[in-house]
Amino acid sequence: MRDNVSANISNDNQMNGSIMCKQLRWGRKVREFQENWAPKDGFDVIMGSDIIYAKEYMQELFQTVSLLISMSNGSIFLVSHMKRNPNLSFDFVFSCAEEHGFQWSAPKGETEEGMYTFYRS
Repeated sequence: MRDNVSANISNDNQMNGSIMCKQLRWGRKVREFQENWAPKDGFDVIMGSDIIYAKEYMQELFQTVSLLISMSNGSIFLVSHMKRNPNLSFDFVFSCAEEHGFQWSAPKGETEEGMYTFYRS
């Protein structure tokens, strides 16, 4: 990921120096990450792709997001999802989200794949 960020920053880019990437593992050292890297009021937007694949990480995922996302209206957690695990139902994912105070909007249609938006209840 760091290489990707570096490759997309050029000397003439106005954002040069303001983009960074830090590792965060769900449920591990979240408070430390929050103190060192998160804005004081939390992030307005958190994005993830290919992060919903194993049932055992869902509680940690939503716990981490709930600690890092801003409490302000309009703050969102965007998840781009492609089904990789047929044994992980979105009913379970939604249940975990609800336990951590999130509602969601799902992709239209009969597929579980697409962009999900989670927001505070």
